[in-house]
Amino acid sequence: MWKQNLLNHEAAHAVKMLLPEYVNGDLSALCVWPDQVRHWYKYRWTSPLHFIDTPDKACSFDYERDCHDQHGVKDMCVAGAIQNFTTQLSHYREGTSDRRHNMTEALLFLSHFMGDIHQPMHVGFTSDAGGNTIDLRWFRHKSNLHHVWDREIILTAAKEYYAKDVNLLEEDIEGNFTDGIWSDDLASWRECGNIFSCVNKFATESINIACKWGYKDVEAGETLSGGHGFKPWKQPLAEMQGKVAYDTPLWWGPSPDTAHSGRFSAPGCPFFALFLLGNPRNHHLSCFCLVLDQYA
Repeated sequence: MWKQNLLNHEAAHAVKMLLPEYVNGDLSALCVWPDQVRHWYKYRWTSPLHFIDTPDKACSFDYERDCHDQHGVKDMCVAGAIQNFTTQLSHYREGTSDRRHNMTEALLFLSHFMGDIHQPMHVGFTSDAGGNTIDLRWFRHKSNLHHVWDREIILTAAKEYYAKDVNLLEEDIEGNFTDGIWSDDLASWRECGNIFSCVNKFATESINIACKWGYKDVEAGETLSGGHGFKPWKQPLAEMQGKVAYDTPLWWGPSPDTAHSGRFSAPGCPFFALFLLGNPRNHHLSCFCLVLDQYA
C-alpha cells in the first residue's frame, strides 16, 4: 500500500511479523476485521469500542463522563480501546510472546479504531447513536447520517472528482502532505505528549466536526446531495482522514521509556491509508484503508 513507506524500518518489520502470511504484509487486507467480528459471540464485548456516545447537543468530549459502555463500564469506548491496544503493542518484542495478549489482534483493533475515532459520527450524540437512527436519503438511495459519513461522501467524491481512478486520488492526497494544504500542519499532527492527551484530542476534534458539519441543518427523512451539504462536508472529512495518518499514538520503541517519549512510529493501517475507499463490498469502511487492488 502506498503509504506503508511512512513506517520506519522497525515498525514495518513488526507489522510484517504480526500479520498472517496469507496477506503478504498488507495490513489493509485485514483492516475491516474488527467490524466483521464484532457481533460474533467471542468478540461481542468489542462492539462498544467502535464509538463514543456524548450528551446530546453538548458538542464536547469528557473522558470520565463519556468513555463507558451501556452498562457504565469505564474505558469501554474507542478512546479507551486505543489506549489499551497501544499499551499492549508497546510491549511487543520479536521472538518473545506475551500470553496475556494477542498482538496480531491488538494491531488489527488499533488500526481500525484509529480510523473510527477520526470519523466524526463515531463521536456523536447518544439519542441518535451517532447518526445511525437519523434515516435519510443520499442522492437517490436510502441511508442514514452515520452511513453518509462512513461511506457515502467518500465514494461520491471518488466518483465525481477522480472518476474512480485511485492513482489520481493517491497523487492528490500525497500532494496535500508534501506541498499542499496540509504541509504546514504535519508537525502539530505528529506531536503527542502522552496517549491519554492524544485520544482526548482526537475525540474532541471529531465531536466538534460532528456538531459543526455532521448534524448541522440535517433533518430525518430529507435528501442530501451535492446541493445540500456535500461540498462543504467534503473538506472537513478529507482533513480528518488526512490527519489519521499522523495522529497515531502507538509508541514502538526498544525500552519502556520510549513509550512516553512523545515521539512514535506507528505500525498501523492509518499510516498508509488516508482517504478511505476500501472494498465496496464492505458495508462499513471507517478504518480508512485503501484496498486498491479490490476497488472497482
